[in-house]
Amino acid sequence: MRKLMGAVVLAGCLAAGLGFGSGQPSRVEFKEPRFELDHAFFMCKPYAPEMSALEQAGFLRQPHTVSHYDQGTMGRYFYFDNFYIEFLWISDEDSALANVDRCATDMVARSNWREDPGVSPIGLGLRDLDPGEDMPPKSHRYKADWMRPGEEDVLTVWTLPQRMNEPWVFTMKPDWTVKPREDLNEERARSLDHPNGARVLTDAEITVVGERRVWKALRDFADDGRFSFVEGDEPLVSLTFDEGAQGETIDFRPDTSLVIHY
Repeated sequence: MRKLMGAVVLAGCLAAGLGFGSGQPSRVEFKEPRFELDHAFFMCKPYAPEMSALEQAGFLRQPHTVSHYDQGTMGRYFYFDNFYIEFLWISDEDSALANVDRCATDMVARSNWREDPGVSPIGLGLRDLDPGEDMPPKSHRYKADWMRPGEEDVLTVWTLPQRMNEPWVFTMKPDWTVKPREDLNEERARSLDHPNGARVLTDAEITVVGERRVWKALRDFADDGRFSFVEGDEPLVSLTFDEGAQGETIDFRPDTSLVIHY
C-alpha cells in the first residue's frame, strides 16, 4: 500500500549516462502525487446507527448532521487531522432518484448494497492538487445546488455510471477541504482529539469487487495518488492512521465496509 506522506520516484539516471563507473551520484526526483484522499463516505441506515461502533472504539463523532437537500441525502461525520469519514443515508428517495443523471450514479441503489453484493456502498472524495491538468474524456462534471455559482465550483466524477461495483470517486479543488489542525481555534482542534489517539491518515487501500478489472481511470489514481485500489471478494476501505503506531486493528464489518488500523 502507498504511504500518504509522499512518494519517491527514481528517475532512471544510471541508464541516462550517470552509470556506476562515472563516479557521479545518481539523480533522484521527488514527485508529489497529484491526488490526496480527502474523505470517504459509507452508505448507511437512516441516521447512521452504524456510527456507534466507531464511538465505542474511541472515535469522536461530530455533533452536526448535514442535509444535502438537492441530493436527497444526509450525512454525519468523524474528522481527523487530514481526512474525514462520512456516514451517508437516503433522506428523500425521490430527490435522490431525480439526481441520478446529474451525479452519474444511483445513490439509492448504493444504499441497498446489503441486498446486492455487486454494488459498492463507498464513495471517495479526492483533493486534486493540480486541477489544471487534463481529466479523462469520460469523466463527468457534477454541479450540485449547494455549490457556489461559477464554472470552477464542480466535482469531477471519474466512476462510470454503469460501474456500480466500484466506489463513486470524484475530485475536488484543493481548497475544498478541512483546515489543518494548526489553522483551527482551540475548541475546533479539540474535536479532532479522538480518545483512542488516532490522528493522521497515512495509508489507504480500497477493495473493489467484480469480474471486470478496475476501470483504468481509477487505476491511474493509484499510480498518481496516495492510496491504492485492489480487487477482492467484498467492497472495503482499509485505513491506517499514524502508520499503525499503536498496533490496533478494528474491523467494522458487516455493518460498515471499513477496517481501521492505528
